[in-house]
Amino acid sequence: MTAQPRTPRLGRLTRLVPSRASLPGLAVGAAALVVAASSGAVAATMITGAQIADETVTTKDVKNGSLTGADVADATLSGVDVKNGSIYVSDLSASALKPLLRINGYEVLSASSSLETGEDDVLSLDCPDGKLVLNASAYWNVSNEAIQILIGSDGTFASAYPENSSGAADEAVLQLTCATASY
Repeated sequence: MTAQPRTPRLGRLTRLVPSRASLPGLAVGAAALVVAASSGAVAATMITGAQIADETVTTKDVKNGSLTGADVADATLSGVDVKNGSIYVSDLSASALKPLLRINGYEVLSASSSLETGEDDVLSLDCPDGKLVLNASAYWNVSNEAIQILIGSDGTFASAYPENSSGAADEAVLQLTCATASY
C-alpha cells in the first residue's frame, strides 16, 4: 500500500476565512485597535508648562471657564489683569472686602456732662437709623485722664463712663462718628 498525499479537509479551511456573521465584530475590533494605537500618539504630543516660553500664552489660548484660583500663583494678578465688572462681592472674602467698604453720609454727634470732683456719669449716643459707629472718643476739657468707652455689639451706639478724680470741676465729652457703610 502506497501512501497518498494528504489533502486538507474543508473544515479546517473554513476556520481561516471569516464568516459573514463575524465581519461586524472584526470591524469593531479593528476600529478599537486603531483608536488605541492613536491615543498614545496624542498623549505623546501633549504640551506641558515646561515647554511653553514665558508670557507666550494669551487669553485666546485658554478655554473659557477652564482656569480656577488654584491655577494662578498668589499675588501674581493685579487690577489690570482683571476685566471690569467680572468680580462680584460674593467672589471675595470678608478680609478682602474691608478696604472696599464705601462710607456715605457720615456725621459727628456729641454729648457732654459737667462733673464736680468725685462725680461720675454715663454718656450715651445712638447713631441715626441705618448708620453705624465708625469712631467713638471721649475726653475731658481740662484734665487728661482717660475715659472708658464701650461701642455696642450691634455697632449702632456708644457709651462713655467718665469719673472726675481731677480735683476740680470738668466737662466730659463723648463724640461719635456715624455713617452708612456699604459695598
